Amino acid sequence: MRFYENPAANLLFFLDFAYFCVIMESDKYAYLLTLISEGDREAFKMLFEEFYPKTKVFLENLIKDEMASEDIAQDIFMKLWTLRGGLPEIKSFNLYIYRVVRNAALNWLRSRYPSVSLSSVTLS
Repeated sequence: MRFYENPAANLLFFLDFAYFCVIMESDKYAYLLTLISEGDREAFKMLFEEFYPKTKVFLENLIKDEMASEDIAQDIFMKLWTLRGGLPEIKSFNLYIYRVVRNAALNWLRSRYPSVSLSSVTLS
């Protein structure tokens, strides 16, 4: 496995690998998502216990900040609970959680490493 100095390069590498893993597994969480959408806290606990550790490790590998990874992962699961009514519409929870985590990591990286506008660069 390669690791690059640039967090964005690491992100692209892990995204490619994770996407491959996600599309290879069929979704087996439809019933669990239905229970969660009805407010079943035990079903949510099961989903959390399975996906939170994976989510946190994936984030740590992407953004290289353990504290931020934990905060982002917690936010993701808080939003899942808050927006639980739409969960049964998700066709593949694996793909869904992957996209949510990827987007959260990209947003964090953008806020941490803002891009430089080419118009603000002067050439000597």
